[in-house]
Amino acid sequence: MSVGDWEVSSALIVAQLLGALVRADAGTQPSRLALYTTSRPASILEGHADTPQAVIVLAKPCGAIVEDQLVLYVADNSGAMVAASGVPRWAEWIAGDGTVLTRCDVTDLENGGGIRVLGSATPPGDISPMLYAGGKVQLGLIALT
Repeated sequence: MSVGDWEVSSALIVAQLLGALVRADAGTQPSRLALYTTSRPASILEGHADTPQAVIVLAKPCGAIVEDQLVLYVADNSGAMVAASGVPRWAEWIAGDGTVLTRCDVTDLENGGGIRVLGSATPPGDISPMLYAGGKVQLGLIALT
């Protein structure tokens, strides 16, 4: 991978991913993925007052490095309760101490978002599934490289 004039080795990338896991597990709570139906803020430096549509709680430890990729593990394989109906558009990975670590797009399994979820069908022409209040959403895929 090349960043500016730097060429980054896979050894350094794996070390950074390991650091992300350690940082995510910091604090007394498990880390989590908060899904939102609103427009994603332009920058991670911008705060917001949006209410999550669903919160997927991660196991503690929250993941592992598998074949040079960071793979996250959920605390409950049956899924997370959906609080409000709608289509999830973006998510935050929040550390166990409440610090926001990353933001990314949310899609279904076929559309390549940073977080891919399962819960129901994707509406025609959309890239993320429609989720319904009272239903469950499952983490379908997360592998950071």
